Amino acid sequence: MTFLRSFSGGTNDAAQVLGSPASAGATLFGVASRGGTNNQGVVFSVSTNGANLQILHSFTGEDPDGCCPDGSVVLGGDTLYATAGFPRNGLVFSVGTNGANFQVLHDFEGGDEDGAEPFQSTALLLVGDTLYGVTDAGGSNDAGVVYSISTNGADFRVLHSFTGSDGRTPAAPLTPVGDTLFGVTPQGGSADQGVAFAVNTNGDAFQVLHDFAGGADGSFPGPLTVVGSMLFGLTQAGGGNHSNGTLYAMNMDGSGFQVLHSFGNTGNDSHGDDTGLTVVGGSLYGMSSGGGNNNMGGIFSISTNGTGYGMVYSFSSDNGNGFFPGPYSSLTLVGTNLFGFTDEGGTSNVGTVFMLQPGSAGSQPPPASQVTFTFETPVQTCKSKTKIDKKTTTTNVTTTCKISVNFVATNTGISNSPAFSVLLWAEEGDSFADNGVFLAKKVKALKAGKSATIKQKAVFTNDQAGTFFYLTDTNLNILASVPIQ
Repeated sequence: MTFLRSFSGGTNDAAQVLGSPASAGATLFGVASRGGTNNQGVVFSVSTNGANLQILHSFTGEDPDGCCPDGSVVLGGDTLYATAGFPRNGLVFSVGTNGANFQVLHDFEGGDEDGAEPFQSTALLLVGDTLYGVTDAGGSNDAGVVYSISTNGADFRVLHSFTGSDGRTPAAPLTPVGDTLFGVTPQGGSADQGVAFAVNTNGDAFQVLHDFAGGADGSFPGPLTVVGSMLFGLTQAGGGNHSNGTLYAMNMDGSGFQVLHSFGNTGNDSHGDDTGLTVVGGSLYGMSSGGGNNNMGGIFSISTNGTGYGMVYSFSSDNGNGFFPGPYSSLTLVGTNLFGFTDEGGTSNVGTVFMLQPGSAGSQPPPASQVTFTFETPVQTCKSKTKIDKKTTTTNVTTTCKISVNFVATNTGISNSPAFSVLLWAEEGDSFADNGVFLAKKVKALKAGKSATIKQKAVFTNDQAGTFFYLTDTNLNILASVPIQ
């Protein structure tokens, strides 16, 4: 992971970048909800090495250009298209990649025949000379709409007005396949947990593909990604015991819905996943606004069959790092590298630009039938420190125990595995309860007939010392356990 630039805000910089980068060669484009001449947000460009930031347009917060864009731009030729907030109901705009020719293409009015509040609709979709998007509100039921508009601002159409039962408050970008638009609403449906839907580009044949039920099924879905003939997406909640979201897949007609992964509740897992997915080879890369080792979000990868899940990077506030990527944003593949924005962090704490080189940075352990895990005998050494209070002559004794243990992962039937993550726990009792002290550890790649041994130390005071060590995968499945002597 390389943080290329820290935004600083002010007249000549951006601040609070919530969306995804658009790219053209070695240049990235984006919008920010703050910064610029009036601190009402900007459209900007920056080189893929983090240099040469240019403000292409500063919003005024007044007529005619509104304020506070908080999504992404889409690039068509030498023109950028996006949405922005407004003192009223929001707008669609265009501007040249050189900053010239800013135009308001549509000023939303709300009501039955128009949308309203395209906030966090993180990207317009450009197909030919037509833009497609969604709004949170407006339409015949004030539950949001799918709309289309020509790139010259003509021919605005409401393609579908949501009713609530078929979805409500759409905010994620649309995904095209031929003449069909696929999308999600984070609310609405029979359980008010969101829906996945499809609609033709002319507004016909709207259908709910999946009505999220909450619980193991997932809740509050994020953008859809197409891989082959399948749709993949994330949910922000539901799934598993911790309700921290799911990765799901289904056919394009909504059949074959399955949850491929439920996110856990440990520092080495992600949660709050409402971002988009980016395909690199046979893997999906996604971001989360929560979880990770610092609970500031992270980047994870997982195979399209649901195996090989692992945290690739945990965002933090250390050394000017960024954290908290924006809702409904995604990583952008430029060449062989992934680029993204964070809303916070950096030297001024108003966001960053970063670059990630994809790779096998971590995964779930291979199946137990192919890899075995064992512990060597733990060793506990304790030291006591005596301190006498001079005023009361009271003697206080503090004992600190250091417990170290080796665990061994042995390849018994797989030709090779990538590096993978495990969690080492120390807690009281001979029944694992996920309430002890844990340490995340990465095991190096395993090759046929080889083993990897890692010595992991844990430090506890004597009243915290666990009675057992447990080794689990990041879904908290027990791999091995041993009593602490």
